[in-house]
Amino acid sequence: MGMFFDQDIAHIARVMVPALAGDLGGPVLPAEYWRGRLHELLDATHLTHAQLCALDSLLLQLDDFEARGRSRESVSAARNLDNARRHPGAGSRGNASTFCDARALSRERPPA
Repeated sequence: MGMFFDQDIAHIARVMVPALAGDLGGPVLPAEYWRGRLHELLDATHLTHAQLCALDSLLLQLDDFEARGRSRESVSAARNLDNARRHPGAGSRGNASTFCDARALSRERPPA
């Protein structure tokens, strides 16, 4: 069962930022769609710590994207943030991004 969650999380991690970047017409799929997908995964029982951290990271990327007004610059920033998290120490944040911060996981979920 855990393997399917890992595959779903990996898929979302690969396609979410490009789908948000979209084209001149805007995002291919809006942030609300991705937030819903992530919250569906969070509703599952028996998620591992690594899975929770990955979901938290994706939710934080969505927050960043929405905070920046869904502009192309925000997509670039989200990519940079993702790269910084994948390669800690390479950027100015150092090792601060190497542990899971549950801020996004503790947020209130949107009504169904």
